[in-house]
Amino acid sequence: MAFKPSKIKKHNIHRVQAKLSLNSMMDIFIIILLFLLKTYSAQGHLFSHLHDLQLPVSQQENQPDRGLELVVSPEMIYFENMPVVPLVSVMSNAPEVVQNGIILPLKKTLEGYSSEGRLLEERYGIRFSGALSVKADRNLDYAELVKIMQTCGNAGFSNLHLVVLKN
Repeated sequence: MAFKPSKIKKHNIHRVQAKLSLNSMMDIFIIILLFLLKTYSAQGHLFSHLHDLQLPVSQQENQPDRGLELVVSPEMIYFENMPVVPLVSVMSNAPEVVQNGIILPLKKTLEGYSSEGRLLEERYGIRFSGALSVKADRNLDYAELVKIMQTCGNAGFSNLHLVVLKN
């Protein structure tokens, strides 16, 4: 003769349905996400690409610091993907655009970002490095590149990185 509670356990009359626990699966996804983010950040700086821009080739292997981006295409100078000044007016040394080797519209744009960076440094202690990545077309004249570099240095961006393709 079986004891009454044993009969109930034996036949398992009140079955409980198993529930799926998502905690472990979420932990695994978070670990995978962190791994992918770490791998992505170790790859270096990603740059925007213009189809008509041909970068010079070099054997340089250093990765540039993360900073703002200045692109000099054959037609236009862009700062952070915004057009600043046509390159034709810079090359012709138009007096309303270039004075004493300084490109005035570019200087005005860069000074705005520079003053904002220095303000952040004063208020929050975020160091303003003055880093600027310059992507220039390989056919750009050296004199025009010197004007651009002089303008950047004059506006407070003295830490310039020229972006090139690795040979």
